[in-house]
Amino acid sequence: MNCPSAGVVLISTTLRSLRSWFYVPALKKEGYRTALRCHADVVVIDLEDGVPLSRKEEGRRTLREISPRFKRKGPPCFVRLNDLNSPYFPKDLQVVKRIAPLIQGVCLPKIRKGADLRRLDRLLRGTRLKIVPIIELLEGESHLEEILDASGRI
Repeated sequence: MNCPSAGVVLISTTLRSLRSWFYVPALKKEGYRTALRCHADVVVIDLEDGVPLSRKEEGRRTLREISPRFKRKGPPCFVRLNDLNSPYFPKDLQVVKRIAPLIQGVCLPKIRKGADLRRLDRLLRGTRLKIVPIIELLEGESHLEEILDASGRI
């Protein structure tokens, strides 16, 4: 499955029936309502490319504010995190763990190797969140099998 703002997304058999993934920049509160009207199979709140570097904290705050809506109605909701190696990732992870009961999983961009997924899997311990690895780099493509075998959360 291709994402409008990313590379290839790899999904497990259980997620294959979810064909349309609507990406909403985390800063746009009204974007979630728009996604509901579009009848997307999945809504992805984007903390990565959809939020300028200078507004990352505001994006996380908006995500926390709108997250109670996710459980009540609508399609499954995922959160696209910043790159595992970025300085923004730790705070993204804190927010995601706080709202974990309200979302189905996370999309992790710029996966390079299976170790990236294993690391995220450990960091999500104690949650039931799924992981959608986003392969955007040639290095990730060359380690595809390793990535797919790295976590049961895919």
